[in-house]
Amino acid sequence: MAFSLFKKRETADIIFANGKIYTLDNEEPVTSGVCIKDDKVLAVGDSQVLLEEFLSDDTLTIDLEGKVLTPGMIKAPSNMVMDVFKSSMAFLQDKNEVDEILAEIKKHLEDKEGFLGYGLKASLLKITEPEKFREILDGISPDKPILLITEGGFQVLLNTISLETAKAQAEEEGVLQITLPYVINVLGLVDYDKVLEEVLKASKEYCKRGYTSVLNLNTPDYFSGLFNELLVTLYQEGFIKQRFYGSLLVDKDVNNKSLLNKLLHNKTLTNEMEGLVNFTTLHLRENVSEEEDYRLSKERLEDMILSTSERGFNIFVEADTDEFLEETITSMDKALSKGFRKSRFTIMTDLKLTADLEEELSSLHEIVIMPREDIKAYKTMEEFLHKKIREPYLLISDEPLIVEEGAKADFTIFDKEPNLDNPKVIMTMLNGDIVYEKDDDQEDWFLEFQELHHMMEEE
Repeated sequence: MAFSLFKKRETADIIFANGKIYTLDNEEPVTSGVCIKDDKVLAVGDSQVLLEEFLSDDTLTIDLEGKVLTPGMIKAPSNMVMDVFKSSMAFLQDKNEVDEILAEIKKHLEDKEGFLGYGLKASLLKITEPEKFREILDGISPDKPILLITEGGFQVLLNTISLETAKAQAEEEGVLQITLPYVINVLGLVDYDKVLEEVLKASKEYCKRGYTSVLNLNTPDYFSGLFNELLVTLYQEGFIKQRFYGSLLVDKDVNNKSLLNKLLHNKTLTNEMEGLVNFTTLHLRENVSEEEDYRLSKERLEDMILSTSERGFNIFVEADTDEFLEETITSMDKALSKGFRKSRFTIMTDLKLTADLEEELSSLHEIVIMPREDIKAYKTMEEFLHKKIREPYLLISDEPLIVEEGAKADFTIFDKEPNLDNPKVIMTMLNGDIVYEKDDDQEDWFLEFQELHHMMEEE
């Protein structure tokens, strides 16, 4: 963290002075100032020395007046993607009977022109064959489109009008392969402007809470792909407000080659986005709400962990049974023993570890075990820094997280230490840009984005 006091250096764009800066550096954990140049930290140290060394006529100086600055908080895990789709579809995960689903569809279609539902249990198709299910859907609505997606996104059910409409449009346009995104687009089941508006609302809410990075989980391929497309649009307009780390959800046995192709495709889409949008994680989930034959098997679990970690993807596993937890740890151990150490290995579980598993994990420092429930209050500042910054950071990066020269300029500024009662986020910075200020919190980001988008189209 040291900088030269004898050699004149370049000047700063922004200087935060007279604050309580938590650096996460063991040698100097707290200091009073930090300088920003472009999107990186230029220097860290005593405020007065920084002002003498790096201040220019063009420098913005922010007097923190004793307020607290920390590295940007990381929301990991998050359900951001599926949350923004709530206004566009019905969630069916809590429906365990076909009659419950049909009642939901009938109610929805009373005042809507179509139905998109996600979370249908695949085991229900064992009770009602797909063709029979289509006949039932036709009985509910022969002229309004109905599309159901199973939990995890690997199977789709449509009524006849949906299928015929998609086929006719594909034939007219010369489309050879009809995909789920194509069908949903043709049927007009998703209002993309509405979803984009929800993305910006969610992004602003995360900024207000001080989050500069988000690791999204629980998202099947279609929704993940659509969300990435929306982020590309926002990125092109300079409207990204958090670093986004995407993932692919798998909760049943799938073909390894197909899985890797999807992961690599999504990763390729984000390669040119300056680290603001990333696709880094395979999310494997033991779906205990499904019948055992329709869950992810132990055999395929190991294959997926080994094949994807070999390619450097992070592995995040949700385990709800002792057997699945043990198999996950064993599979991750095998991946590490094969030298696949570019990946981050995380297990989310509330299960109590056996003595044998604790002993095995004691030598596997690369595997992080985390509970599902997030702590809402923190007794000490050190506990806050660990739970809201250090620990979630391990899920997305293996780089050291220290406020030092050359580090990313992602910060959260609080009115007081956030382990105290009722702290307020007063500013959030991403990549050296102030993306949120509490005193300037009236803008509608969606309207602002639309205005910017129309201006750029006219140019």
